[in-house]
Amino acid sequence: MFGGCGKAMYEYHNYNESSYTYTKGGWDEKETKKLIKQFKAIADLPKGSKIMPPPGACADYAFVLLRSGDTIKSKEFFDKEVLIYPESKVFIDKLKEELGL
Repeated sequence: MFGGCGKAMYEYHNYNESSYTYTKGGWDEKETKKLIKQFKAIADLPKGSKIMPPPGACADYAFVLLRSGDTIKSKEFFDKEVLIYPESKVFIDKLKEELGL
């Protein structure tokens, strides 16, 4: 009776598959670039869109960026996670402190 007629709130772009690949480990530079591209599609949604990245996606993307050596963009996406999901602030702040950001 109350079916989902509206648009989805989140855009996943293979988020589950990407996260699994990342946490499974053992991937090379080619896989890292592929993963970054997938996370970028999730985290860089069009401005003004009502669709948001799923909770944790920007933080996951930030961590992958940090591991690939892009500290500046990494910090930017940790901050974006907090901007979109303010309830994550305590966790993200502690994580950034632990990572030296």
